[in-house]
Amino acid sequence: LGKNRNVIWRYNISVGDGTRLVGVLRPEGGKSQHRGKTIFVSDFAVPERIQSRDVYIYNNTYFVRAESDPFFELNAEDVHVWNNAFVVEEGGRLGRKVNVGWLRGRAADIRGNVYSGNVSPNLIRLDERPTIALLEVEGRSGEREHHASEYALDEQVLVELDAGVEIEHPAFPLAGEGLFEHVDAIPAVDFFDNVIRGNRTIGAGYRTAPAKQ
Repeated sequence: LGKNRNVIWRYNISVGDGTRLVGVLRPEGGKSQHRGKTIFVSDFAVPERIQSRDVYIYNNTYFVRAESDPFFELNAEDVHVWNNAFVVEEGGRLGRKVNVGWLRGRAADIRGNVYSGNVSPNLIRLDERPTIALLEVEGRSGEREHHASEYALDEQVLVELDAGVEIEHPAFPLAGEGLFEHVDAIPAVDFFDNVIRGNRTIGAGYRTAPAKQ
């Protein structure tokens, strides 16, 4: 939402988000007016819209299901999108509509992301160092109940891609305090508790190959 500062969104796994359609009844009443988005950085605030500042979205894995068509919107100042993996299942699509809005500074700092499947060229062109690849995960949209580990990426494939960019983790002054007592200022492990090696990793986490007998 709008009117925030120093927003950090990292090492998350998004599966099948952004599927909302226009004209669908909402629980609070009325009908939805906006299509779903895989990433939506909004300037919504009351009583007036105010863009957020210093938004960091990195090392997340976004899995877009078949027959879904989420949009992509960044509307903030100094928004950074680094080293994420966007995996679109066959029959799905990402970024048919891409919107970037800003008032000051650069429009968006998008670098080092990996794109797999049917992703809009308009989105890929925004990336200063994109990597196009064929990534697969064990989870499938036909069966909704999956353990998160089934959406891990293959470590060997990521190594061979040589993708991503060197990043500097944003400052997190409240790390280790209050609600964030369990959160490190600089993450040491990924979503699956793998030790993070270096600052050029892709996505939220990987699965290792089974040990040879």
